[in-house]
Amino acid sequence: MWSSTYKPLVKFERLLETYLAYAPSGLRSFLQAMPIWLKEKLFLKDLLKTVWLGDANSLQPQWEIDFPHSLGLLYSTFTYFTGFKVNSGEYKLMGLAPYGEPRYVDLIYDKLISVKEDGTFRMDMRYFNYANDGLTMTNKRFDVLFGGPPRRPEAPVTQREMDIARSIQAVTEEIVLKLAATVHKETGAEQLCLAGGVALNCVANGRLLWEGPFRDIWIQPAAGDAGGALGAALAV
Repeated sequence: MWSSTYKPLVKFERLLETYLAYAPSGLRSFLQAMPIWLKEKLFLKDLLKTVWLGDANSLQPQWEIDFPHSLGLLYSTFTYFTGFKVNSGEYKLMGLAPYGEPRYVDLIYDKLISVKEDGTFRMDMRYFNYANDGLTMTNKRFDVLFGGPPRRPEAPVTQREMDIARSIQAVTEEIVLKLAATVHKETGAEQLCLAGGVALNCVANGRLLWEGPFRDIWIQPAAGDAGGALGAALAV
């Protein structure tokens, strides 16, 4: 599971200060951003792990990759950019990938994400907007890299979107395989359990099952946000 560590109250205070400084010109943006923050961002738990080692009914944290560096958010960024709805349209991006060519893979590695051999990574946040006002996933720098603005949801899907889908799918699969190899090497575990939105990428999971080092893998059935109910029960 790849997730986050950040201080939402500090970020929320900074956001309010920014809007007050530019009032009233930023009123429209403020009205759009506040429901998102109040509903989805402000009350996130401060610390969410990425890698745990389980034994019977106990879980021990091993290591983490901190917010805003997230494989799931990287994939969702491309979901947004190709004109699909974030947190529900990722399967469309995955389904579009076979129709494209991986022509943007090198660009993604060169500009957007730095990946070590152990699979850990850092994203260049200059190209992303999701950690700022929360209204968009990308910015103008991102647009320049991929030859124009995001596809409008009602616009036809072009070869650009197909190639982008194929490219981010290839990058995602490679990172998943590298991380899995590292987890296996460090823990010696033979079974791997996956949760989080990335765990719903069945193509990556297929490669992980056939090419990865684990004897068996298990995917939490509600691996996306709906699975938070299980985590809440465990926390209690």
